[in-house]
Amino acid sequence: MKRLVAALLSLLLFAPIARAQDKLDEVAKSVVMLTHKNEPFCSGFVINAESDYVLGALHCMTEAQNRGWKDVKGDGKDFRIIQTYPAQDLIMVQAESDRPALLPRTKPTPIGLEVTGIGYSSGLRRLTFAPTVVLGLGPLHSSLVIVRTRGPAFSGGMSGGPVVDSDGKVVTIVQFGELDVLRSDGGTPVSIMLQVFGNHWKG
Repeated sequence: MKRLVAALLSLLLFAPIARAQDKLDEVAKSVVMLTHKNEPFCSGFVINAESDYVLGALHCMTEAQNRGWKDVKGDGKDFRIIQTYPAQDLIMVQAESDRPALLPRTKPTPIGLEVTGIGYSSGLRRLTFAPTVVLGLGPLHSSLVIVRTRGPAFSGGMSGGPVVDSDGKVVTIVQFGELDVLRSDGGTPVSIMLQVFGNHWKG
């Protein structure tokens, strides 16, 4: 009897964690690896599977251009720039892919919402999952600031990756990090991304 009770408790405790990871694994299928000479340096995510539109952080492309990189690819394939929005460090490219598109969160984003940043950490060919919690709106470009609560910190290679809620909906995008007392990171709110790219965003 004790073993049965223990097994049931284990199921009750770990089933939600397993479901949450399953959702993140689904989201991960939409995350694109940006590479230079086959080495990962940034991330992006699909917002329109039919048109192969990928959203990312503009500073990634700016850095690549400043360094004179020519062999920049998305998932190993050439891509072309469709639209940029420098005011919010955003870029949309078209990269041939069979990845599914992510959906935006359309509900308000409350303080304290638990979210997860996903992207390819610098020098790694595997995804990093960084659990965080929404702290509030910051002063930089009306960015949505989040604070790390546990797990790995955001790294440079994660720039352009999605930050999603428990339903796998995009809340913001990985764009910057500050090693201050709050250990905060942040990115553009999805509401602004929709204002700029909403006509192209089709999950």
